[in-house]
Amino acid sequence: MHHARPVRLPRIPPRRGFSPLVTGLVSSVATVLVLAGAAHAEEVVLHSGKVRRGKIVDQDKQFVIVETSLGRLRIERTQIARILEDGTLARESAAHEAGSGTSGEPTTQPPTQRPPDPPAQQPDASGGETPIPEPVAAPMPTPLPESARPSVGEPTGDDAAPTGLGAAPRRVAEERAQALDAAERLRRRRDRRIVRRTAPGDATTSTAMSRAVEPAETATTATIGGRDLVRVPRGTNVIVFEPPQQFEKASGAIEIGRRSFAAMEIAGVATARLRIPVGDEGTRLVLNLAKVKRHIEVTQPDKRVSMLEGINAGDWLRVVNEAGEVTSGRLESIVNGHVRLDGFDDELKAESSFVPVRSICQIDGLVHDTAAQLALLDLSEGEPLSVTFWPDGREILGRYVKTEPHELALDVDGDGEPDEATPRLAPLAEVRRVPMRHRDLAAQLRPGFVVRVDFAEDLPDALVERTTLGRVLSLTAHAVSIETPSGAIVVPFAGLEKLEVISEHAERAIDRWSAKVPMADAVGGLKILPGSPAAEGRALDASSGVSAVTDGVVVTHVFVTAPFDGEVFGTRVGAPASRAGSDLDIRFDTSVTPHDAGTGIAEPRELLSDTVEGLRIALLVDPAGFVTAIEISAAE
Repeated sequence: MHHARPVRLPRIPPRRGFSPLVTGLVSSVATVLVLAGAAHAEEVVLHSGKVRRGKIVDQDKQFVIVETSLGRLRIERTQIARILEDGTLARESAAHEAGSGTSGEPTTQPPTQRPPDPPAQQPDASGGETPIPEPVAAPMPTPLPESARPSVGEPTGDDAAPTGLGAAPRRVAEERAQALDAAERLRRRRDRRIVRRTAPGDATTSTAMSRAVEPAETATTATIGGRDLVRVPRGTNVIVFEPPQQFEKASGAIEIGRRSFAAMEIAGVATARLRIPVGDEGTRLVLNLAKVKRHIEVTQPDKRVSMLEGINAGDWLRVVNEAGEVTSGRLESIVNGHVRLDGFDDELKAESSFVPVRSICQIDGLVHDTAAQLALLDLSEGEPLSVTFWPDGREILGRYVKTEPHELALDVDGDGEPDEATPRLAPLAEVRRVPMRHRDLAAQLRPGFVVRVDFAEDLPDALVERTTLGRVLSLTAHAVSIETPSGAIVVPFAGLEKLEVISEHAERAIDRWSAKVPMADAVGGLKILPGSPAAEGRALDASSGVSAVTDGVVVTHVFVTAPFDGEVFGTRVGAPASRAGSDLDIRFDTSVTPHDAGTGIAEPRELLSDTVEGLRIALLVDPAGFVTAIEISAAE
């Protein structure tokens, strides 16, 4: 009986037919193997080490097009290292490991007995490739010359000369194995996947035959990105998925990417034009290909249910049907070819709508926001709220008024009565509340209350911390507005560190906070101040620790540093900054801490005060908390 070697045939483009030509005598088993192997897929090995498995359906001088399980891939030939037929790599690795060690050198194994000739094997019922029995490696003391090697079609096995038994197959395996380094072969083994059969049916029927029997028009093809949308023929119905995105009116809300069922009209380099079957003439849809997530080609109306892929129960949907009708509600279920949406009517009462899947043309919506729904569970009467709606981004500010369990009512004008009401089932993109540490107090605050606040504002170059006292002008879930002696300010709750209500002697507290300290009572031992003649400033000796800046007419700034040790506005150079001005009721209520500029030098912190009449005092404080310099300027 003859044993035929595996024949490597040149790949012929599929449209020109396939006619393998084998010279010499080849057994019937080898013929079946060659024909079966030609129907299998190829492995395209890239220079980067990645492998693309599939069937080569077309190629030219520049590109090779491979049909894979995810669709067609177009690969440039400059990226391809080699193309292997299905199973070639496994046979090369097996032959290489049988005749060589891990380092690629031949091993010195004792000769093994040649097994009896196996019977002729036929391809199994699944249509897969019949395994090719590997010849047993025999010791080969000297390589055969080229003329002595058996060629294709020469007899092998029992009819071949003893010296040629297994020599040529092993030499071919070694030559091929040298082309693949150890790392690449290991990567190929890891890339192999075990396919588990999950579909019911005859276990002997292969997946390849199932694909061949399945009609092409019932297949659904999915592609990733918009680059493959340009290849869709005109008139083909597709479902185009746009990616989800953040709702611009509410940072925590995620919009469901729009899904459109439409017919392809024309596609260009950057955009594609489709027609949605809405109304008698349809609606034109122009898409930016860069914003397309994926698309699915469909031919059956029931396939429109794919538009709901990735959408969960509880998500708010806006569905447009072929008649142009818009139905909104939370997704409840999909039963008997209908989508159930739970919404509400004009009287804010709950109602359910059913939309046939076959009539859906477009879907978008809002992902169910668990945080927004949880925020509605423990609301307190009078608590400030901010509610943002999807899709228009409308925001309502007010105080919560307890009404019906299914409603969310807000008092907008401050009279305690509900002015705006919306169902809790509505598409709420965001429900903002006052932070927990200030929530209880904020619910009790009303305009006119006197409060003292400590807050901070983080600017690009410094952290500014302030303390002030005043009357409440208004209050929302975002901020509190306060009227202070220097003007009205808005304090965001995000930067609010302390909120205290002055309930006793509130009027006296405001008067004391707004009072100014006379300049003559606070100047101390300093003989020059802003506003003095410029000649006095030029006469100063900087070595004394006092210097001045003038505009040519008067002094604008006075600087006090060491060695000057006199008291200036209730403090001294070198004294602790925490006690500055306390004896004279001078408040340093603003602190400016520069951010680290990366120079390794710590910038001094500044303490500012406007409580001295007509002046602005700034203390420069070192990291240890001691005053290093004093700057006096005219108040703005």
